[in-house]
Amino acid sequence: MSANTFEKAINELRKFQDRSRSGRFDRGALDKALDNMSDLARARQVHRRHRDRIARDMSELRMIRDSGDRYKRRLSRGRGSYSRW
Repeated sequence: MSANTFEKAINELRKFQDRSRSGRFDRGALDKALDNMSDLARARQVHRRHRDRIARDMSELRMIRDSGDRYKRRLSRGRGSYSRW
């Protein structure tokens, strides 16, 4: 695990967010972010509390990924927030 893993996860999440704002659901970017986040959630170099938070965030992101079309419809109505599904 390296600092590069953090950067990759953040960049893919930004890519997903930017495309979501323009009405596109980029499952690939989300999957790449989840892969990198998975590495972080398992890394012993990351404090346990942070690993737990990353795991919770991954769970929410998986819900977004699995809801695909539902999430796109929320975006088109201007409600793109994924918290509290």
